[in-house]
Amino acid sequence: MVQSSPVRRLDFYKLSREKQERFLESTRGSAPPASIVQVVGDEKRGAMWAAGAGAALIALIVLYTMQFGVLGASLAVHGAHFLVLYAGLLFAIPYCGLRAAAAFLGKKILPFKPGIYVFPMCAVDARDKVLKIFAMTDIANVGKATAGGALRLSFKGGGSFAFPAKDEHDAAQLNLILENAQEQVKHALASGDDGELTTLDPFYEARKSWTSPIGPKEALVDRAPPWRKFDYAIAAAVALTVGPTLWFVHNKSSDDSMLKKAVAQNTPESFQSYLSVGKRHTEEVAGTFLPRAELTRAKTSQTVEAVQAFLDAHPKSAIDGEAQDALREAMLRELDKAKKGASLASLAAFQKKYPNNGLAKEIAAAKHEFYVAAINRFKATAPSDDPQLLAFITRLAKFLEAKGPDMMIVFHREVSAKALEQADKFMAGSGSNRAFGPHQVTKYFPETGDQPKEADVAVAFDKTMKKIFSPDLIDVKMGPKDPDEAAQTALAAKQPLCSVRYRFGWLGVVHANLQLKRAFAGVHVSGDAIFTIPDQGADKKIKLDVPASRGLLMKYEAQHDGLSAPQADEANAEQGVYLAEDLRALDHIAGILDSTFIKKEK
Repeated sequence: MVQSSPVRRLDFYKLSREKQERFLESTRGSAPPASIVQVVGDEKRGAMWAAGAGAALIALIVLYTMQFGVLGASLAVHGAHFLVLYAGLLFAIPYCGLRAAAAFLGKKILPFKPGIYVFPMCAVDARDKVLKIFAMTDIANVGKATAGGALRLSFKGGGSFAFPAKDEHDAAQLNLILENAQEQVKHALASGDDGELTTLDPFYEARKSWTSPIGPKEALVDRAPPWRKFDYAIAAAVALTVGPTLWFVHNKSSDDSMLKKAVAQNTPESFQSYLSVGKRHTEEVAGTFLPRAELTRAKTSQTVEAVQAFLDAHPKSAIDGEAQDALREAMLRELDKAKKGASLASLAAFQKKYPNNGLAKEIAAAKHEFYVAAINRFKATAPSDDPQLLAFITRLAKFLEAKGPDMMIVFHREVSAKALEQADKFMAGSGSNRAFGPHQVTKYFPETGDQPKEADVAVAFDKTMKKIFSPDLIDVKMGPKDPDEAAQTALAAKQPLCSVRYRFGWLGVVHANLQLKRAFAGVHVSGDAIFTIPDQGADKKIKLDVPASRGLLMKYEAQHDGLSAPQADEANAEQGVYLAEDLRALDHIAGILDSTFIKKEK
């Protein structure tokens, strides 16, 4: 049995009852014309229909699952044109399935056995209620039956049928039956005998027909179940309803699955892959998830630049608040790094690099921490537990924090003329020194003399204060030489000031030297240092007292840079000795200033 193309179609249920009964009797072989060859049953075609339904179902499953939920896959979301494919497959599945069921259940649905019936005058494809009739006179080709083969009848218009032959006897009989039938047809057509033609064709219309008066008159009614009658409509309804629904469900589920995977990965690439094909959540992904993932990546770099680059790329995004918080966190990290520098310069560099940092309070607090740390360092290195000294340092830190690092030191160099004149008289009256004149001491300590080495005392004091306050929190500079009271008051009103007043005198100490055969006066220095802060607080005053050296100083090795004296020239020893005593006094003054604020190292 093979495919067929209809030549003539007759709906069995639209035939008269007489013709219906006649065909039924013919298929049963209980009345002429009986079929000469037949193949009963439609299981093979049913299997084909079932295979078609299965293939359509598999295709639908493949279509639905292929690249389902795969990020960035082109088939993860089906376009509108896929609706046609969904509808086609969902039409094919029920239609083929119903047709398969109809084929397998044909014996119960139809009043005749489904099959192919060949009569002398025609071949009838009776596998459905619509009968397809092929005239035997339209045979285009006859394939003789062979053992294990089949008798094949091909009709003009494309209809073709095969009738299997089990063995040679069966094949010979099939060929003979067909030849005899063809001869009968020729004879009947030539004679035109209605009676003979009626026995050869179940659908022949005799010129004079007779109808039984006692037989049923009403035609048989199609009592096939609705699913068989309306298989096409049922399949179309499924295609038009389930198809779009399944298409929608697929796209929604796949889209949601892609979003879930993108959120799980939480990378810019995953969300960009979603946006390349996703539809349902594009606004949320583009506006929130993607920027947040990019922000997360920027945050992992822990740099202000990365977060700022994100803000520049996504101005006024849905997560602008989060981005601003991230920028602030990054700024705070950079500020912490700057704070570790423990200097105003590091904070200034931070502010220069990030002028719009928004951390004015934090920067001020960081600066304050520097000064608090200075106070704590002073507590750790202070020479005593003097509360007044601590209060002074605390006031100084507060002022420097508010006004800046500048502090000034000025010197007032004085000479006790009467005391040094007494030294001159004593030396001049000594037999060993008489030859050196009346002014052996005062000429080396003139009342109007300058001492440039005071600048080295200022440098030493600056180093001491920097040990407390760190280098850029305080900057002690040398002030004008011996300012008068008005000038000094003006200076003290602007910035912290240290005023050092020291006086050279003589308390009767004399150092004789047998080698040089003469004596030298041992100079004594006294005075005070006053520390003022222009904050209306009390001044801090310390006493300066540098006793004469215990022995003759032919040279002096100072504790502070720049205050050492070279070896004196024995030929003119006075100049070298008294220079050494002058520099020794300044070195000791620097040491007194040091020890006022920092305890001496043992």
